[in-house]
Amino acid sequence: MKDKLERKAAPVSCALDLSEKRILVFSGPLTSALGAGDGVQAMTRLYLVTIAPFFSAYILSFILDQAVRNDGRAGFATLVMVSGALINIALDYVFLFVLEMGIAGAALASAIGQSFSATVFLVYFVVKAIRRSNGLRISRPTGGIRVVSAIAVNGSSELLGSLALGVVTLAFNHALMNRTGSLGVAAFALVQYVMMLGAVFFSALGSGSQPVLSQNFGAGQTDRVTQALHFVTGVGALIGLVLGVSVYAGASRMAVLFVPDHPEAIAIASNAIRIVAWSLPLAAVGMIGSVFFTSIEKAGMSLVIAAGRGLVFPLIALAVFPNLWEVNGIWLVAVTTELAGAAVTMALLGRWNKEVRRPPEVLPVPVGVEGV
Repeated sequence: MKDKLERKAAPVSCALDLSEKRILVFSGPLTSALGAGDGVQAMTRLYLVTIAPFFSAYILSFILDQAVRNDGRAGFATLVMVSGALINIALDYVFLFVLEMGIAGAALASAIGQSFSATVFLVYFVVKAIRRSNGLRISRPTGGIRVVSAIAVNGSSELLGSLALGVVTLAFNHALMNRTGSLGVAAFALVQYVMMLGAVFFSALGSGSQPVLSQNFGAGQTDRVTQALHFVTGVGALIGLVLGVSVYAGASRMAVLFVPDHPEAIAIASNAIRIVAWSLPLAAVGMIGSVFFTSIEKAGMSLVIAAGRGLVFPLIALAVFPNLWEVNGIWLVAVTTELAGAAVTMALLGRWNKEVRRPPEVLPVPVGVEGV
């Protein structure tokens, strides 16, 4: 299961670090394609150059956080990640306001915070290896390309989701520039904050439930898996509904907070937030469903959800809706994308539920063997 794969996941991060550093070479063309001017491109380059030596720490922090949770130490993992975030915040103040290091200081603060988390997690597993403790621990990697392939396939949905975010953001920016100009792009940045607010909660629910889902599925306890899935999805949808209502009610205040003294931008952003707010309870179903299928190593189903929510549905909607409803059509893309994603997720969950509850086939007993 996933726990076994994670024992060998850390060495893979070293290879991933090489590909991460190639981002520096393409930072200019990428930021230019996303609509950034020369000033933003220069700051992006400075940020990446500063943070590049710490890419391995970022990767290790993510991998080992998941490994510690799967090792049954979710509370410890949360404490370490929160401590790293607090270090990041404290150093942001020191580097930005005391030392006046600018964008490089922000990058360095983030890098040190992630390095702290990665170091603590690494020490945790090194100590377990020295003591030969039970559970997950660092050991000599085995399995070769077979294990690496299994890890890559099972994580393909997360990879696609991350890559698709840049493509869809670019498509949104171009659609908004054609309809509303820079004010619409500014409003879209605020909409992304709203969506990120929900994603933080749903991602936390998914990560927290992943060890429970994976371990019980590996033990053949499908009833427990189903109960845990229903509970987590229900909680996620409830949180999404509360967030959606709250964001809808406070749309104008949020807009004024982010774009003060710009009445037209406030009007665009307020309208956008009120529409997008209703995608939050639907997003919970798709995000948690994708994590669920990854947890039980149904990579294909997880990939279908990720591809639909992250790429296919939004691009199709962006090609159609603005022509029907102008700017409102652009904001409706988020709602329809999550609605379609939730529908696909429910369909796949229903299919999986039928498969696990299907009675095993009974082979016919050959004639003359009865009573043997």
